[in-house]
Amino acid sequence: MKQSPDVNPFTFFPSPVLTPLKGRVYFFAPYPEEGPSALWRADASGEGARPFRENVDGPLLKAGDLLYFVQNGSLWASDGTERGTRRIKELGDIRLSSDFADVRGRLFFPVARDTDTDDTSLELWVSDGSPGGTRLIASFPSEPYVLTQLIEFRGRLFFLAADAAHGLELWTSDGTTKGTRLFKDIAPGPANSYPFQLTVVDNSLYFVADDQVHGEEPWTTRSMDPARTFLVKDFVPGPGSSHSRLLAGLHGDLYLTLHPADEFNDLELWRTDGWPHATVRVKRFSSPDPLFAELWSPEAAITAGNRLYFLVQPLSTTGPGAGLAQLWRTNGTSQGTRFLTERLTFGDEGPIPELFAVDDTVLFPSWDNLELDDPRQHGQELWRTEGSVSSTRLLQDLRPGPESSYPSEFVRAGRYVYFITQDVFRTYRLWALPVESVRCSGSR
Repeated sequence: MKQSPDVNPFTFFPSPVLTPLKGRVYFFAPYPEEGPSALWRADASGEGARPFRENVDGPLLKAGDLLYFVQNGSLWASDGTERGTRRIKELGDIRLSSDFADVRGRLFFPVARDTDTDDTSLELWVSDGSPGGTRLIASFPSEPYVLTQLIEFRGRLFFLAADAAHGLELWTSDGTTKGTRLFKDIAPGPANSYPFQLTVVDNSLYFVADDQVHGEEPWTTRSMDPARTFLVKDFVPGPGSSHSRLLAGLHGDLYLTLHPADEFNDLELWRTDGWPHATVRVKRFSSPDPLFAELWSPEAAITAGNRLYFLVQPLSTTGPGAGLAQLWRTNGTSQGTRFLTERLTFGDEGPIPELFAVDDTVLFPSWDNLELDDPRQHGQELWRTEGSVSSTRLLQDLRPGPESSYPSEFVRAGRYVYFITQDVFRTYRLWALPVESVRCSGSR
C-alpha cells in the first residue's frame, strides 16, 4: 500500500470524491495548495498523480466512458486525455448537483438556475457527450425543491420530482421532453408520497413511499406499467410506518431492515422478491439498549460473494453499546446472519463508515474493540473481512498510533483500490492499495 507520491496533502472541505475511469482515478483538489480547484488524475501503476485541468468547478460526473464537469458556465466532456476533452454546451449561471445517473451511456443530471424573479428553476438535462445530444428535457418548480435520486431501471431514468397537481412522486424519462412524465401518483392528488431509497435488484425497482393509507412502507415495480406498481407488504397495518431501510440485493432478493411496531424498540431483517407471499423475516435483533436501529447510508450495506454485509447501531446515548456501529453479515438464513465486529463508529467520532467490496472481501473503517483510552487502540483505521470473525481484522494502521486516519471514498480502478484519509485538520491524502493484497485468509 502506498500514498501517491505526487499528491501533496491538500486541506479543504468537503472530502474529495474519487471517480474511476479506464484504470485511473479523477478528483477535484486545490492547485496549487489552497489555490483554485483543479481536476486531478492518478495512476498508481505508472504516472502517479498530477493536475489534469485547472480552474474547474465540481462536482465530477461520469456516464459511459466519459467524465463531465462545468468550467466557466459550460459543460465539458472528457475521455481522460487532453485531446479528448471538449466543451459541449453553454449552460450559463447554474449550480450542478452531484446526483446524476448513467442510463446506457447517457448522462442525466439536474441543475439549479436562479431566475430574474429571485426564484430558482430546477432543470433536468441529458447528454451523450456531443453538443447535439446535450439538451434540456424538463423543468420543475422550486417548491418543493426536489429533483433527486436519479437511477437507471430498464433503460429509462427514474427519479423524484414534484409538481402542483401531484405533489412529490416518482417520475420517469426516456431522455426526451415528451417521454418525461409522472410514473405513478402513489398518494393521489397534490399530496406527497415522498418516495425515496430507490433500489434496483435484478428486474425490479424498489422504493419506500407513503400512500397516506398504509404509512411509510416498501413498494416495487417490475415493468413500465404504473398499474403493476404495488405495496410489497404493510408491515405495520394501517397508517403506521415500519421505517424500512432498503439495504441491497442478494440472489435476486431485496434485503431490508424495519421496525415492526412503528417504534424503535425492535429491529428485524427481512428479504423479499417483491411478492407479499415471498416476503419473509430472516432475523430479529436484540439489544440491551431500548432504542435500536440501523445506521443507514448508501454505503452502509453491500453484497460481496454470497453474503450481504450491513450495519446496525444502538441509538441510545447510554449503556455499553451506545453509538457503536456493528457490522453483520447474512447468507439469507437466520443461522447464517452473524455479528462480526462493532465500533465502526465511536459515538460522534468520524464519518458514517463505508463498506467496499473487492470480490469476496469487504474493506471498511473501524476502531479496535477497545476503549478509546486503551493504549492498544489504533483509532479508526482500515479493516477487512471475508465474513467470519477470525477474518475480520485490521489491515493497516495508516496513521500509526491512537489517532485515526478515517479512510473513505473507496473506488477500484485497474489493479488498485484507491481511497482518501484525513486528519483532524482536514488534510486529505490519496492512497492506492493493490487488489491482490486485499484478500485475506480465515475461516468462513
